[in-house]
Amino acid sequence: MIYRLAKSNRLISYLIFPLIALAFWIPSVTSEYRYNFFEGEDQMILFKPVYQLVEKSPLVMTATSFLLLILAGMILQRINSEFGFFRIKNVLPPALFVYFVSGLSDLHTLHPAYFSLIFILLAIYRIFSAFDLRKPFSQVFEAGFLLGTGSMFYLNSAFLLPAIVAGGMILGRETRWREMVLTIAGFITPWFFAFTYFFLNDDLPRQIDVLASNLLTTNPQFANDTGMLIFLGYVGLLIFAGSINMIRNYEEKKISIRQYYLFFFLLFTSTVLVLSLVPSASEEMLLISMVPVSFLVSNLIQTFRRQIWSEILLYLILGLSVFLKLSAL
Repeated sequence: MIYRLAKSNRLISYLIFPLIALAFWIPSVTSEYRYNFFEGEDQMILFKPVYQLVEKSPLVMTATSFLLLILAGMILQRINSEFGFFRIKNVLPPALFVYFVSGLSDLHTLHPAYFSLIFILLAIYRIFSAFDLRKPFSQVFEAGFLLGTGSMFYLNSAFLLPAIVAGGMILGRETRWREMVLTIAGFITPWFFAFTYFFLNDDLPRQIDVLASNLLTTNPQFANDTGMLIFLGYVGLLIFAGSINMIRNYEEKKISIRQYYLFFFLLFTSTVLVLSLVPSASEEMLLISMVPVSFLVSNLIQTFRRQIWSEILLYLILGLSVFLKLSAL
């Protein structure tokens, strides 16, 4: 049933998955849940003014995170349909993304990673637009600029810059050093204006302290959360199976699709490295890592000859998300 809806392009397919996500968010609304920020995490340059507007209302914070998730799903669907990942139009990648994120109960409220995610998805869109262009100067600059802006909400997303740079070099035709320099210049531009503003207003030392806190503070991860480990174990099995399937069918795919998935591999690897090496990175990085995972698992699911296996995998993902949500209550 769920797979049948996800692989179609009907209006109901676009409506059912936000409704499923809403069911996961409702308990967080009724409990007036707030995220436990470490010192400085809610003080990032662009997140601070937004947070100050809504911090007194848990309902507004939860509603904002939900709307940002739906917006992320819409951008994912635009990427999915415009760049032709699958022969038949479907909503499977954004649906899987919603399922994966719905299990992350700690993030069912306002967090800077949601805002950063939107800018990262827009950066991915611009990088994919550079495919087969001889001089994708505007595309790579804008991708860097969008990532730089997103990192001013959630600093750890800045570590995705090498993946964005590599993406522009991979997808463009006959790319050279200019594309790399323009991507980095685009990333630096919003930071340059921000630091200039803080310097002129004698606020630069405080902002540097905030950035240091966002990099060096040790943020407890989920190593002791049994439910999360079970969920991630299942996702890991899907990633492994999806990777094997992708390797087997790699030569049969169009050149553009191969390069898109290569970029997704670099993006996913970057998120894993950030989780492993950056003290302040925790569950919120999964928001970003689930983007390439959603496309990889979507590709796996659609290769099954018997639809029943696709349905089972989807129900298991949804069931584990429900289990995570219930265990957090």
